Amino acid sequence: MAKEISTVKLWRFNPDVDREPYYRTYEVPHEENATVLDCLNYIYEHLDPSISYRYACKIGFCVSCLMVINGKPGFTCLKIAEKEMTIEPQTKKAKLIKDLATIFAED
Repeated sequence: MAKEISTVKLWRFNPDVDREPYYRTYEVPHEENATVLDCLNYIYEHLDPSISYRYACKIGFCVSCLMVINGKPGFTCLKIAEKEMTIEPQTKKAKLIKDLATIFAED
C-alpha cells in the first residue's frame, strides 16, 4: 500500500535564542490512519531532531501531548493525521518550554 503524505507546518520557538516564533514546514510520509504524534515522531527521527514536543501515555490520558491542531485543541496521540496540518503549542493553561513542549501551570 502506498504511503500518504502530510504537509505539517510546525510552530517553532526557542526562548533562549529566538526573538519571535516562526513556522517550519515538513513533508511527512505515513501509513493510512497514522496519528499526529506519529507524524511528529517521524519529523524528529528522520527530518529534524531539534524539535521539542511532549508525550507519555499514547492513549490520551496524561494530556502531555495536548496541542492546537488546525486551530483546535486535540491530543496528538489520538488525532488522525490530515493531508495538511498546522500544529501549535497549547498554552491556554500551560507554560511554553520550547517549540511544542509545554508544562501545565498552576492557576
